[in-house]
Amino acid sequence: EVKEEKKVKVAFFDGTVIAGYVDQGAFLNFMGPNISFSKGKSRFALGMLPSLRFKEDKSSTTRNSPVTPNLGAGLTYSYKKIAFQIPLYYNAKTTTSNGKWAVGLGIGYRFK
Repeated sequence: EVKEEKKVKVAFFDGTVIAGYVDQGAFLNFMGPNISFSKGKSRFALGMLPSLRFKEDKSSTTRNSPVTPNLGAGLTYSYKKIAFQIPLYYNAKTTTSNGKWAVGLGIGYRFK
């Protein structure tokens, strides 16, 4: 009989790097503080996502930098060393648009 280990764990750094698409731009994040549930070689984690966001600002007047630091939150599923993620990032209000949450998709690698 093979016994599968189920484990709930809290971590401050996860060792997972994710790249993906969100809100007409890209992101690169490093799983930060999270709570995870593991069963066998599968793992679900809900946590904070310290990130770099890449997006060209097409404003006609002043512009933001194309690379900005950002903190997101999201759900990550990993199987062995491959990881899939649904991140959420908040876009603050501007003079032309309301603040809103943007949902993305990402894929990455788990080093641990």
